[in-house]
Amino acid sequence: MITKKITPLALGIFALCACAPSTTTTSSSSTEEENEFNWVSPVGIPAIAFFNQGENENWTSTNTPASIIPSAFANGTFDAIVFDGINGLNQVTKKNAPYKMARWISGGTYYLVSVKHDSAEDLTSASTIDSFVQGGIADQAFLSLSEDAWGITDYTGIAYEEGVAATMAKLTSNPESFDFFLISQPQLTQATATLAQEGKTVNIIYNLQTEWKAEYGADAEIPAAGLFISNKAVEEKKGKVDEFLDMIEKNIQTAVGNPSEVVSSLDAYEALDTTSDADVQARFGFTQTLVSKLQANGANGFNLVDGEADAMTIANSFQSTIGGTAYPETAFLK
Repeated sequence: MITKKITPLALGIFALCACAPSTTTTSSSSTEEENEFNWVSPVGIPAIAFFNQGENENWTSTNTPASIIPSAFANGTFDAIVFDGINGLNQVTKKNAPYKMARWISGGTYYLVSVKHDSAEDLTSASTIDSFVQGGIADQAFLSLSEDAWGITDYTGIAYEEGVAATMAKLTSNPESFDFFLISQPQLTQATATLAQEGKTVNIIYNLQTEWKAEYGADAEIPAAGLFISNKAVEEKKGKVDEFLDMIEKNIQTAVGNPSEVVSSLDAYEALDTTSDADVQARFGFTQTLVSKLQANGANGFNLVDGEADAMTIANSFQSTIGGTAYPETAFLK
């Protein structure tokens, strides 16, 4: 699903897109100045960094990032890309994608859950598991913990979706179709609430971040979404790049320290289209209620990352833990 904010002129088109199993959403209202900088991100946690950009048609949000963003990396399609940070760094270092990582947006909020099982003892190499983005951070973290902490190797029943939204859809529509689901926030909270209405319980088998620290040390972190800026944008639009980075940092600080402001902005966006009550969900991948619940009182359930955190240190710490190759300084924006 690729989404952009729709103004009245495009409401008919939006209605069609909203019914499709996967869409991309942008906005139909922009200025010539706004058109100077465009970016793409998955829906879900990364989208909160753009909570006040719903109407900006230069922002593309998608719930199928694995089918869209790798080609965008290869072709330099966008001035900025938000994606699985390790996957993105591999695009830069192994495939010479014309981008550099500028910062991390979020840390991992990955969980192994089940409706069929309520104990970690039920997890075996023969278990069926619905995951997302093969080779992505969640996948790598899960497989690393499986081998090092839980003594499980050679899974035979893992299926991979293009994005976590698809995993959530399978969990909520047919929760017993797999033994386990690998999912992240805020989709976990959404799925739990949906299934509770049907009298079904989503059991958290493992919080991967907690397990990661227990296995690899208190300072160990599973990262998640990273922000990448195109080399061309750095060369030709340095002022716009700086403004964009400043906006993201301010928005993340607001989302952590004053989530009510985020909710108000999302409410205003939702009110633009009086024919639908699902615009925020389609555009951002979460609702105002979820923001209030997960971000209240400084909880930072979205696990947003401060801009002062060193991007290369976080990336290479994760690489070291999983036995991967360290990324060079040239992969990061200075």
